[in-house]
Amino acid sequence: MANEWIGVDRRAKEYDRMFSGLLSRLDEEASSLIRRYSGNPLTPMLEYAMGGGKRLRPLVAVLMNEAVGPGAASPYPASMIPELLHTISVVHDDIIDEEVARRGREPFHRVYGIGRSLVLADFAFSIILDIASSYGRAGVGMMGPVSRAAMMMAEGEEREMELISRGEASRDEYFEVIGLKTASLFEVAAELGAILSATPELIEPASAFGWHLGMCYQMADDLEDMRGGSKKELVNLVRPALTGKELLDRMESECTKAQDALEKIS
Repeated sequence: MANEWIGVDRRAKEYDRMFSGLLSRLDEEASSLIRRYSGNPLTPMLEYAMGGGKRLRPLVAVLMNEAVGPGAASPYPASMIPELLHTISVVHDDIIDEEVARRGREPFHRVYGIGRSLVLADFAFSIILDIASSYGRAGVGMMGPVSRAAMMMAEGEEREMELISRGEASRDEYFEVIGLKTASLFEVAAELGAILSATPELIEPASAFGWHLGMCYQMADDLEDMRGGSKKELVNLVRPALTGKELLDRMESECTKAQDALEKIS
């Protein structure tokens, strides 16, 4: 892996081929979620914000549930929790970064305005609470990990804004921020899958798998930004202290750790 990089686009196509059926099922779950709140004026806005997503975090939740051993409750509704957290992050990121495009169309704030971008977060968090409460006692166990992930995500946003304002970042700061912003959501996705499984005691290795997978994912994305992304991109603030080769090596290490965590589950 450290000697070859084939790019995110090609890997995304492989991802679609491998999980096409499950991804369609997750898209159906997202549509069902939207229909459930169809009477709310914010629902069409949420549908726009969630449109075009890869559903990777929900996929982690569902696959982890399957790997650990399915429980009595379906993981599909819960899988939308990390997707909603991610949606909030994307909407706010686009405002902060002054983006003009997202997933091949205008970002949310350019369509609906900054005010509604803020209100959308309140709406999404209320839905997250609604989803968790629908699981009864198991839902209570979800709230600790979900709350932690939301706080980490917010802290990561703040840390990144500080670094962008400063115009530079150290290697340690870069890895800290991608852990807070990205790995935290993959981690909670895997944890939710484990919580709803037949063996919730395996939440620790599930959590470790999600964290290390999230680190790998963000570094893969950042390798593309190293090849021509904006100077505002976090990974470009840490260059030349962080090289592409070092990033590939770190990815390989994180992938190995993710695989090690999976071995404790299987």
